[in-house]
Amino acid sequence: MLQALIHGKHHHLNREDTPISFKEDTLTACVFGRLQYLPEEILKNVIATAVNSNNSAQCDANSLGALQEVFFWPSYTHPSQIRVEPDVVFEFEHLILIVEAKRWDNIQQQYVEQWDREIEAIKFTYPNPASKELRLLAVGGSKGNVTKEGIWQTSWATLVKTLDACCKDAAQHIRTLVEDIKCSMAYHDMPMRDPVYLDTFAAKVLALPLCVAKADFFLARVASSLTKNLTTFTKALNSTFSVDVQKTFGGVHHG
Repeated sequence: MLQALIHGKHHHLNREDTPISFKEDTLTACVFGRLQYLPEEILKNVIATAVNSNNSAQCDANSLGALQEVFFWPSYTHPSQIRVEPDVVFEFEHLILIVEAKRWDNIQQQYVEQWDREIEAIKFTYPNPASKELRLLAVGGSKGNVTKEGIWQTSWATLVKTLDACCKDAAQHIRTLVEDIKCSMAYHDMPMRDPVYLDTFAAKVLALPLCVAKADFFLARVASSLTKNLTTFTKALNSTFSVDVQKTFGGVHHG
């Protein structure tokens, strides 16, 4: 949140019609503002693991080099002379990582045109960009149907789950940072698991291995057997009840 205040992203906080829980910039500040405090090796491992979980292109944490600086909402000049403002830029020894973050995981908000503008702007204004690899990491705002070669993508949920796993056995002060980030996610109404879309779910069901299909068949047989046994039991119970009634009232005549 401190980074959002410093960079003037707090102008909406007093607006009654726009609650903080809906804000992209405050979410970015709460999560990445704390990620920068992680020990360098853990930070690089979190980034690489989150990237590799969702992309065919692999990110090697050991190849990034030392972390040199982190910029929040830096302003760059595009060749067309327009100003471009990525959300976060991590400058490593061997890599410049642009982070373009969007508000939600389950709404398409990422666009190739914006990615291109940010990459072109950094190449145009960054000192000696050719000496380092340049990558863009799109966080959130994608259903996976907008892709481009060289662009890494991950979800907020994957990023924070990866952080939690990478820091599982870390020192207490690091675990405190992780818990702060998870609380920030909850405060911004962000689920801690990736959304499942119907088309994706259907594809996964069709791809289930044969052993699962056999298990389903077995469960269906068990359910059928239980139903038959229950029917038999019900008939027996009704028959017993009928006999008891006849024994009790059979000799009584009303006239």
